[in-house]
Amino acid sequence: MSIHTDPISKPIPFGLSLTAGAGLILMILALGFGVVQGANANSTAIGLTFAGGLGLLIIGVVGWLATVQPFNHFDDINVPMYTGHHDPTCTLTPIPNQRARTSTKRTQSSRFFRMAKPIPGARAAWRRLHRRRRGG
Repeated sequence: MSIHTDPISKPIPFGLSLTAGAGLILMILALGFGVVQGANANSTAIGLTFAGGLGLLIIGVVGWLATVQPFNHFDDINVPMYTGHHDPTCTLTPIPNQRARTSTKRTQSSRFFRMAKPIPGARAAWRRLHRRRRGG
């Protein structure tokens, strides 16, 4: 089974998404130019840019809905998806000759850090660093 996560592997929905995104950007830019220019703004150019952006947004969204059809492939979150991991034949059995750890004194991580060897010169470098910070 091959799973492609590359967005360009499906060029038609990707192109339609880019079209809708470009329309949204054009609309935002038209509104931004209108706000920045204030009363001196060319309302015809801003209106046409906004209308063009709205047209691209509508074309992109309607085309994406017609191509992908998310309403036909709706995932109901109330119904769990079967993954095959919960078969009745799958049982957990303890590994033989493994005793349970009952001591709370030492954990696995403390044993690891106790066995780790110190880095040569680390303590001296640490002291030099703190001497500089204290100004000494």
